[in-house]
Amino acid sequence: MNILNIKLGHANVSDFNAVNLNSKLIIMNILVSTILAILSFYTNNSTDTEVKYFDVVVHNKVVGELKATKSLENGLTVYRNYTDIKTHIIKDITVSYYYEVSFLEERLTRADATVIINDKIHEKTETNWMGENYLVQQYEKDEKYFDDTISNSVVVLLIEEPVTMQYVYSELSGSLHKITALGNHAYLKTNEKGKKNYYYYSNGELDRVKVDAGLLKFEIVRKKD
Repeated sequence: MNILNIKLGHANVSDFNAVNLNSKLIIMNILVSTILAILSFYTNNSTDTEVKYFDVVVHNKVVGELKATKSLENGLTVYRNYTDIKTHIIKDITVSYYYEVSFLEERLTRADATVIINDKIHEKTETNWMGENYLVQQYEKDEKYFDDTISNSVVVLLIEEPVTMQYVYSELSGSLHKITALGNHAYLKTNEKGKKNYYYYSNGELDRVKVDAGLLKFEIVRKKD
């Protein structure tokens, strides 16, 4: 997006400085709002909230934690999860994921997904129901529209077994992921690029996920009570 409608070769230094400053302010606002949301998430002690805790495991070593919640707020069903990972891939790396998704009855009304790597925004996507379709806005990408009604999304899989689900909406990529039942309460989730994640449940609760996040591959394992 060309904020100041600058033509290449005719911009002066002050124009570029203005764009740079505006970009920094946008990034700072995203980081601050995400941090405040995470702090609120961890200080919310509502008795109406279902909470699940998981370890993040790489090569049999715990490198982080995931907290997932489901709550009822002002008539909405709200799912949130926050993941914090610290590991080493060529160099030390810290990855934070924060998701917040709201449903009204069986329709997604809003989703916010943010990925921060080493204190820098890596990905951020907002999805909002506009009355007839969804507006999907992605960080440093063109906005797009999604016409299908969304009744389930990826964060739901952390709380509920996808017994009848065939597709779930990815809050981060803004696309549908296919769900395939493998039997014995195991499920395969395939994303738009063909990457596969495996989910394993017992008694309706998620036990473990094998995650392929590209460069970073890890497992999510439910903490024992």
